[in-house]
Amino acid sequence: MDNRVGALQQNREIAPRLALFPHQNRPRYSKVYVLLARWETEPELAVSKDISRLYTVFKDVYHFETEMWKISDEGSQAEADQKIEDFISLGGDSEDHLKVVCYSGNCLTTKTRGLAWTRDQDQFIPDSRLDSNLRPRYDRAYSSGRSAASSFTEEPSPATSFDGNYEPEEPVNGSCQVPTDSGGARGSSGSQSKSSAKIGNYRDEPDQKQFPRLSKPVELLRNTYDCIVIGSGYGGGVAASRMSRAGEKVCVLERGQEKWPGEYPSGFIDAMKEFHVSGEFAPDVLKGNMVEGGDPTGLYHLIVGKGQNAFVGNGLGGTSLLNANVFLEADKGTMGLDDWPKELRREGELDKYYQRAKDVLQPVSYPHDWPKLPKLSMLEKQAKFLEDNGTKNKFYRVPQTTRFVGGPNSTGVEMYPSALTGMDCTGVNDGSKSSTLVNYLSDAWNWGAEMFCECEVRYIKKSPDGGYLVFFAWHGSNRGAFRERLYEDLMWVHARKCVFLGAGSIGTTEILLRSKKLGLSMSDKVGTGMSGNGDMLAFGYNTHEEVNSIGRQYPSPYNPIGPTISGIIDCRDQENPLDGFVIQEGAIPKALSIMFQTMLEMMPGNQAPQGEGVLDKVKHVAAQFGSRFLGPYFRKGSIEKTQVYLVMSHDSNQAILTLKNDQPVLEFQGVANSSGVNKIHELLKKATIAVGGTYVKNPFESYLSQEITVHPIGGACMSKDGTAAHGVTNHFGEVLTGHGTETHQGLVVTDGAVIPTALGVNPFATITALAERSVEHAARDIKKHIDFDTPNETLDLFGSPGQYIKASDSPARQDTMQIAAAKKLVEDTVARKANGFGFSEVMSGYVHVGDGVEGDKPEDFETAARTARGLCEESRFFLSVQTFDTDTTVNRADHKAMLTGTFTCAGLRGSPFLVQRGDFHLFRVDVKSPGTRNLVYEFDMISTEGQKYHFHGFKVVDSSVALGPIRFWQATTTLYVTISEAAESGGKVLGRGMLHIKPMDFLSEILTLKPSGRNFLAKLTSTASFMGYFARQSASLFLAPLVYQQYPAVTYNGYINDTSPDATIKIISLDNDDGTIPADWISGISCSQVFMNPVWSPLNMLKVKFSPDKLYSAFGGSWFSCQSTRDDSYFQQLVNQILRFYPDSRNEMCNNVSCHRCSLIFGRLWNHRNLNEATHRQINRFFGGMGWRGLVTTNGPDYEDLTTEKNIANLEGIPIMLFSGSDNQVLKPYSTDKTYTILRNKFGVAGYTRHVIQGYGHLDCWMGREAYKDVFPKVREQVDKVCRPEGDGTLLATREFAAFPKLTPEQELLLPTGKHDEKAVQRLSGLCYDELKPLVEFLLPWLQDINWPIALPIAELLRQHFGMLGKLVMDILLLEKNDNTWRNYVLEYIVVRLVEEGELVGEEGEWRGLKGELERLVVSPTHVERDEWDMDVKATEVLAAWRAREADCDEEGDEMEELIEEVDAVD
Repeated sequence: MDNRVGALQQNREIAPRLALFPHQNRPRYSKVYVLLARWETEPELAVSKDISRLYTVFKDVYHFETEMWKISDEGSQAEADQKIEDFISLGGDSEDHLKVVCYSGNCLTTKTRGLAWTRDQDQFIPDSRLDSNLRPRYDRAYSSGRSAASSFTEEPSPATSFDGNYEPEEPVNGSCQVPTDSGGARGSSGSQSKSSAKIGNYRDEPDQKQFPRLSKPVELLRNTYDCIVIGSGYGGGVAASRMSRAGEKVCVLERGQEKWPGEYPSGFIDAMKEFHVSGEFAPDVLKGNMVEGGDPTGLYHLIVGKGQNAFVGNGLGGTSLLNANVFLEADKGTMGLDDWPKELRREGELDKYYQRAKDVLQPVSYPHDWPKLPKLSMLEKQAKFLEDNGTKNKFYRVPQTTRFVGGPNSTGVEMYPSALTGMDCTGVNDGSKSSTLVNYLSDAWNWGAEMFCECEVRYIKKSPDGGYLVFFAWHGSNRGAFRERLYEDLMWVHARKCVFLGAGSIGTTEILLRSKKLGLSMSDKVGTGMSGNGDMLAFGYNTHEEVNSIGRQYPSPYNPIGPTISGIIDCRDQENPLDGFVIQEGAIPKALSIMFQTMLEMMPGNQAPQGEGVLDKVKHVAAQFGSRFLGPYFRKGSIEKTQVYLVMSHDSNQAILTLKNDQPVLEFQGVANSSGVNKIHELLKKATIAVGGTYVKNPFESYLSQEITVHPIGGACMSKDGTAAHGVTNHFGEVLTGHGTETHQGLVVTDGAVIPTALGVNPFATITALAERSVEHAARDIKKHIDFDTPNETLDLFGSPGQYIKASDSPARQDTMQIAAAKKLVEDTVARKANGFGFSEVMSGYVHVGDGVEGDKPEDFETAARTARGLCEESRFFLSVQTFDTDTTVNRADHKAMLTGTFTCAGLRGSPFLVQRGDFHLFRVDVKSPGTRNLVYEFDMISTEGQKYHFHGFKVVDSSVALGPIRFWQATTTLYVTISEAAESGGKVLGRGMLHIKPMDFLSEILTLKPSGRNFLAKLTSTASFMGYFARQSASLFLAPLVYQQYPAVTYNGYINDTSPDATIKIISLDNDDGTIPADWISGISCSQVFMNPVWSPLNMLKVKFSPDKLYSAFGGSWFSCQSTRDDSYFQQLVNQILRFYPDSRNEMCNNVSCHRCSLIFGRLWNHRNLNEATHRQINRFFGGMGWRGLVTTNGPDYEDLTTEKNIANLEGIPIMLFSGSDNQVLKPYSTDKTYTILRNKFGVAGYTRHVIQGYGHLDCWMGREAYKDVFPKVREQVDKVCRPEGDGTLLATREFAAFPKLTPEQELLLPTGKHDEKAVQRLSGLCYDELKPLVEFLLPWLQDINWPIALPIAELLRQHFGMLGKLVMDILLLEKNDNTWRNYVLEYIVVRLVEEGELVGEEGEWRGLKGELERLVVSPTHVERDEWDMDVKATEVLAAWRAREADCDEEGDEMEELIEEVDAVD
């Protein structure tokens, strides 16, 4: 007992440590200091009671150095300053020491969002900020609330949240360099390690390497949504968030990839991998040439054009990932221009929506108490110089969406304070950038929106079902390797209500232009009225002062670069708004630093300062050499002394976007030489010379006389009068149809494409406000309310959506085309951190849709393909194969992966067909053919008209490819295709054909091979696993004669014999004493392969010549077994190896030892393609062996001829049917032909028939996979003719071929000729009762396999005439005991269905005896009836239904009697 108490006490002490350090055996810190602060006069707060408990825990459990300090009510300012400083100094500045401050009391939020400790509203601790020399101590600070530096602020404020307003005229003081906002948030104003330079999950370890993923694999795309959002910048983000909050099912399609802080490139090489250039390169003096290069989904996209170029961003978050975060509203003068619709010219029209944008984006200016930024200081100095020289302006720090405090943002995403890297233009990795990814899109994700990346929308069409079809090129799975196919075979998704275009001005305009060409009506103004927003880029090179404007991934906290833009010279207050402009300082990202100096010094037209002295010139030259030899980050070098100018002004809005070779081309001639541009150049030149620098224009302007913009706007401009004559959209962004004010309902542009004029300032604030207004109107139009009020919790981006502060249900999602199973597969893969593999494939050929597609043999597909070629019915699929877990795919029996893509077919309406979540089986064992592996493509597909079809395709790789490279290529590149209706529509076959892989498409396919995994090793392992399996399977088929042999299996594998032992029939052979058989014993004879004239095959005759029996007898004895094992004698093993090379055709090669041995004795007994895998695998169970007697039967005349005249005469009058397999390699088919001729010549033609079974050999006529329909009906026909006299009423149970002795030729033509003869069923459906009655007994056999396409329709037809079925159905149930399959289907689809339909209510007429049989099935079913078919269950259901009906009838009878009595009483 004492030991147990001691253990409990020890666990109690250890538990708190484990809570703090769950993954360490010892604490991270060698020393921990704790200061617990409370007021001397304690306010009555619940938290105050906990401070004493904390003291006990820290001191007695953790044994930390703990102090309880009470804050004086009077004179607390100085005392608090000193106390905090003394506490910080404890133990020195060691990384192994942890200092914790816990405060108990009230707090207030100041104007600068700092916190003030307060006892009440009148008593607080004001400004007690640490001196600047103490700041570095907090570079490593981590806090669960506010750092000490933010705890003492200048002035308390009762405000509890920041409203997003800014006041540039009034300096903002008192913010903190290292603030954090909530649990788990971190803060740092200095450099950050790679492990922390990302958005981390607040539940994860600090060294977590994983990044969130809001987007889903395209494999999980549904085919229809309420709303589709194209693009994910500000306009797209607003639409996604707001419509999700309105309860709509939202799909976001983004061209780029999803990247989070920590994934953005910083170096030149990495950045170039993300670079994409397109357009028409057209310098003034040269003819324009179309260019296209780089990754279309890359983060950076440069569109080159005539006179104007544009740089935009791709990725989940759009250009917001790369902009400079400046949030400035358009000035009143600009918004009052006539270009705007009158509704937006009203003063204050956008104020509500600007505020709504601020609430989400939370813009603030660069804090005054953060480190001084040299480039900002220089801009301020230049602003003063310009003002002194007559240029009216206003300098202030711009409001920006960069975060300067840690903690959750407005939508609940954990953010980091800026590390001041200056890397905004290539992507900030410190987690401080408020792109739409971390606000609007994260909010949309939390409210149920589904996002898909690498989806480049091409055009939009009206859907026949209402709404719109959005067609897009999916770049995933390396599909870009198929350059020609990528933009031809487009995927699509259906929007039931709305489509929001937020792909950026150029992207949206491009989509609209292409949509217009393809039939979507709209204004002819589309593509016009574009603007570069008056953007200009220039440089002040090698000034007198350090500027520090070259971005660094991990800058020093003592010398930070700052955000890309921090300040502004605002010159918009002009009499003419078009004369307004702004100048902002910028930063060059690290990726461009290596070439920056060379570019600046080689630029033509550089304007250096004049009149400098020798000393200044020497300093300039020294600075240049310093940067050249010591790198761009040399503090005294010319690059570190270079100011970057970013200008936004007004241009003439005359740029045009057109499509050339289906690529967007931007044209704005003369923009670089306008008077406004030249005026600004002069101002910048003066400002540069004032600080001793050389003025340099941007390279596009200097070399090409062109401008470059990062703010392209317009292209789908708002109409100023609401009609299509003056614009593309109305004032809500709704696309006009081209007819007056009529709009396409639900088609809304929400990005900068709608802005009709240059704004003269950074445009994203206005774009966001306009988008908020447009989306609000769109929601109102479809009668939806947007929930602006419900806040999100602090989001776990690695968790599931639906994280709300108050209870709210996640939007319901319909299970579309197996999406639930696919989603679970993806989630399980992520949870297991499994490694995957994928590739894309294009196959093209011909598929015929229509008549003449019966049959499922290779020659049938070839015939259909030839027909389709003649009819120009070309078909093609472009599919991506993805295995989410390579090991599972390789090891599972069906080797299944997932298919996604498109299928086009000229003969089938509704192309392109969308393929989602299909199945691909890699080298699946073909159970129908031994030694065969199939590559199977199985999927449902949906047409653009909403029709669902099924695609089944297979490649056959068998022994015929052995040692034949060309054959192997043909087998692995030829797909046999069947297209049918969906299963729920009946599964009718509609078309067949063949597809092939072209050599060039195969080379492209190799380039798409792509592994996935956690790291390089995981990807390498995945590749090795997938390719290893492919290689092994290919080698086993290609090297079939040389692979491991297949020995007999000990256990049954796939072979089923469902005959019970008590149902086995024992056959005893009797004869006369002399070996003869009485003639009256024989009614007829059916002969397989031979009767009385054996003619052996040439190979068997060759064995006779060489007598292998003698050679074998010398070493192996007198017995030759058809079986062998791995433990057999060396001689037997040698025989097995020699038999590998038994002479046979390539198609008949196998590695089965028993099969080889049977072939040696008898000759090849079958065509392998006719056996199923299980039969061939266990062929040893059918054969024993033989003894060598020294005698081998041969052809005549070397044997005793028994076909004497006397013996043949004994056969007179006996009906004889002979049949031979056409490919028999034991006995020639001539064996039966010779006998057939002799008998007919001797006795006449009556009673003799002969069949040659095409494609069959010897024993496969009995053992073959499809012998039941190719051979057995012929034998059954013969038996029926001989044993069942015509007209006895006995059912003729044939499957696909039968003789119809009781029918007229006209009636025979009405019957089905095969299981696919659906036209015959249609003919039968039109017959009346009397016409159908004689055919019924010939239709019931089609229920022997309910999987035949015509079986169910025939069952339904027969049930409509159930009165004629009784005797025939009872015969099947009572007499066909050996065909339980048939009995079961008749019971289920005739009897049970008739009972369910209320037609068969008991034993009546010819149905008498049914109840007794049903009761037998319930009480004493055979094991086959019970275990295989559940016939006892079905019989129980019928009997129960009858009893229930009898009870109802009794009740109805009683009620009728009562009613009669009541009537009689009334009378």
